[in-house]
Amino acid sequence: MKVKDRVYFSYSYIIYIIFIILCLLSKTYGQEEDTTDIIEEEEEVYDPNVINILMKSPDMEDARNITEIEYEYENMINNYLIEKNKNNEMLKDIRVSITFFDYIGLTANGGTIYYRYFYEAIAGIEEQYYDMVVLDDKILFSELEFMETEYYYHLGYRHPSLELLLDLTDYVKMNSINFNDPSILEDAIYKDRLYGLPYELDFDVMYYDPNNEVTKRLSDEMDQISWDKLYSSISSTSNLSIGLGDDYDVLQFLMEYTGNKYELSKEYDPEFFEVFINDTARDVFTSFYNYIDTYTGGNIENSTRISLGTSYKAFLDGESAFFKGKASHNPLFRSNDNDKTIPMTLLPKNVSAVTEKFLCISQFSKKENQILLEIALQLTSKDIQLHRSEHFGSIPTFDLDQKESDPDIKLYCQKESLICKYIENMKRIKLKNVFKSKYSSPLFEIMVLLPKLFRTNLLNNNIDNIIYYFKNIKYLITNNMGIVGVFSYIIVIFFSIINILVIFLVHKYKNHPYIKVISPMFCNMILVGTLISMVKILKYLPPYSIFKSKLFYCLEALSINLIYIPMFAITYRIYKIFKSNIFIAETLTNLRMFLFIITVILIIFLYRFILACSYEFYYFPYGSFRDTRFPDIMPTYSEIHNSIYNAILYAVFIGLLFMIITTGGKSKRFGDVCYTFVIFGLNISNFIVQRLLLTLSDEYFYSVFLLIVSFNCLTHFFCIHFLVGSRILLILLNPSTVESNVSKVNTTYLKEFIPLKRNNAYVSLIGRFKKNNRRQSNALSTSLNY
Repeated sequence: MKVKDRVYFSYSYIIYIIFIILCLLSKTYGQEEDTTDIIEEEEEVYDPNVINILMKSPDMEDARNITEIEYEYENMINNYLIEKNKNNEMLKDIRVSITFFDYIGLTANGGTIYYRYFYEAIAGIEEQYYDMVVLDDKILFSELEFMETEYYYHLGYRHPSLELLLDLTDYVKMNSINFNDPSILEDAIYKDRLYGLPYELDFDVMYYDPNNEVTKRLSDEMDQISWDKLYSSISSTSNLSIGLGDDYDVLQFLMEYTGNKYELSKEYDPEFFEVFINDTARDVFTSFYNYIDTYTGGNIENSTRISLGTSYKAFLDGESAFFKGKASHNPLFRSNDNDKTIPMTLLPKNVSAVTEKFLCISQFSKKENQILLEIALQLTSKDIQLHRSEHFGSIPTFDLDQKESDPDIKLYCQKESLICKYIENMKRIKLKNVFKSKYSSPLFEIMVLLPKLFRTNLLNNNIDNIIYYFKNIKYLITNNMGIVGVFSYIIVIFFSIINILVIFLVHKYKNHPYIKVISPMFCNMILVGTLISMVKILKYLPPYSIFKSKLFYCLEALSINLIYIPMFAITYRIYKIFKSNIFIAETLTNLRMFLFIITVILIIFLYRFILACSYEFYYFPYGSFRDTRFPDIMPTYSEIHNSIYNAILYAVFIGLLFMIITTGGKSKRFGDVCYTFVIFGLNISNFIVQRLLLTLSDEYFYSVFLLIVSFNCLTHFFCIHFLVGSRILLILLNPSTVESNVSKVNTTYLKEFIPLKRNNAYVSLIGRFKKNNRRQSNALSTSLNY
């Protein structure tokens, strides 16, 4: 969701700025405009031998010459390709042009790079500018969760990873890339389909001054001490500066600190996330707040906005005892003009966050897939990974279990023994896995919203809000409803039993004139439809599954058709009775009408059933973890299918209303049947229930949900009562009615039984039948014109 900041200038100031811009001949555009200009320029100078690649610029732009590094990096890649493909006719002229996305940290503009990089990649791919992109594990597949989010719809795609990236499964032999760490390779696979090639690995480490006895001693104890012990050991002589200005860094440090504090030692502990929402949550966030507030001397705002480059400079200037950086920063401390080497160590208790990067190919590239695949495999091969490691310090994605059998991996571990040792010993934290659960928000939504929300509430020490956000990330508002959920099921079951009992009684008294005149067979169809309509509110309660969503999708169609189409038939029957002076009984029980109704219902139901089987369904929660997420079901088919289905229902509905109005003009007593009440009652009830469920805040949700369920069931109950319940009650209160005699009723006067005979009050009706009950059966038969 885009937020537009409004800045007001005086006219003179605006003119002054425009003058400066014109003089400098520079251009300042928004991110979207930059992408468009690049794309348009590329279309004009398209070169089939140049492969355009997008990747993030190296970090710490405020501490080193990024432009020079980028130039050397691209030059090294091209030199490698020239040498590698000099005898390959297809690839010998191929070069790469790398677009380095500016790594602007939070301290520069207060924004986030996550969404902007995602947008840049998508815009460039769909306009055929980027042939390849390098995505890390927090971007690739970040939108693919069971519970989806509306936030990536602003990007124009539901599943950008699947819709924009080339599926490599049928092109790449897995045994050709099995030198990669299986856990990294697994993160490039979705539903057994490969969408990326492992490019490089990185993880957090600590750099320290070996001449400082305190930091040297602490480095030897690092696998045993906590973050709190680390700071308390240096606080008397030095300080600590940790860069949290990037979205990744602030969340990763939270996970590292928490994993250290609670000794969550698995690479991915399924219960890891629980510490942020259970009884330990307040202690976790309070401790984290106090820690980062303490090491910056009480300036919490400063601690959450320190960039990695600022932290690096503080370490070089001796203002910080350690530099919390990445393993790939190791070449920074191997400068030729620096005689001493700055050593590194893993983080306290070896709990370190890892970042995996993957090279992905665009589906829409103008280049041939074969060329792109060959280049992609070369850019992710063991050979070039070793090459990048040697020149730029990047960490290969090798499977270290093969270091004794694979000479290249063995050679790397001989040269970089410390890196290999750390990879084998560290307790990995993958941010995407920490947040992952069946009903959790997609990582894309988390990365777009959570860092800013987390920082803002951390600055205000608002721990309650932070816990609230983390709970909403994992759970929907309908999870953990406790006794409310139990009572909801009890209420629905109770009214369902009443509904089933009415269906039984209608069948039992089907030959009674008060029941026979409203067609008991069709009436029971309506009752079954009403039963399904009442029960369908349970689709909003857990557990959730795609099968459940499709099941309720079909049941909803069956419910609507079982209500309206038989009601159409009953209304048509009554309409014919009033329109005809004589309407013979054979016509009233016409089997052809029944077969026609069943056929129409089956056709419409099968149409819905085929849609459910043919198209994908998914859960699309209403809201976000900032407030609450309420589950809703969405199909992937086009709107035309809904239009066809609704057109049929509208036709039935209009015909139904026409006959009700026409018959009502003939007999004011027709209102006693109350079809109009049933029609509008069910529709209004369904509308109110749905709107309330989608708009209720969590503050009142649990207390009001039970009322919504009760309201839904009561509405259906009264509709059943007005449709046929009052007739059943009348019969039960007047047992002197003998079914053996009702068959003798003159069908010419059958329309006398359409309205319930009463004197403007149902109480009078009951009283009259109680009085009649004391009469003889033959007297009753006489009163009914037998």
